Amino acid sequence: MVHANNLNLKYPKIKNQFLAAIEFGMPSKECRNFGICQINPIRGMAFPEKKKRKAIVTLLDNNQLEMSFLKASIPSKDYQNFLAKKDFLVEESYTFRDKVKLALSFRILPGRYSINEQSSLISITFQLDKKYFPINPLLFSGFLTSKTDQN
Repeated sequence: MVHANNLNLKYPKIKNQFLAAIEFGMPSKECRNFGICQINPIRGMAFPEKKKRKAIVTLLDNNQLEMSFLKASIPSKDYQNFLAKKDFLVEESYTFRDKVKLALSFRILPGRYSINEQSSLISITFQLDKKYFPINPLLFSGFLTSKTDQN
């Protein structure tokens, strides 16, 4: 018999988690095509614009980022265009930088990512570029910014 204490299970730890408005597409193509075009943290009672979908964004210590969307909040056209297939396509890298509130920076790499659909949630786990690390909030001041970096 195996005891739970003897199992050496390693689950990733959460480094950061926030609610965000997500816009699909390529930043270099004015949010057309496939990928992540914008990630805008939602603060207070602010609600995202129509093209942006709400997701819980979770940065994990294993160099991955998970986005969990409430299925009911995704318009059927977006579901069909981006989430109905088994894979989510990211055509170009997306870099997120928030120097003020979250003191966070990361880059989502291009690729095909599995979509995990459950009864009420749709989750996608992205691989991150290892050279981007959380920003030390004491080193920077400025406004919330995000930009695209092409490979």
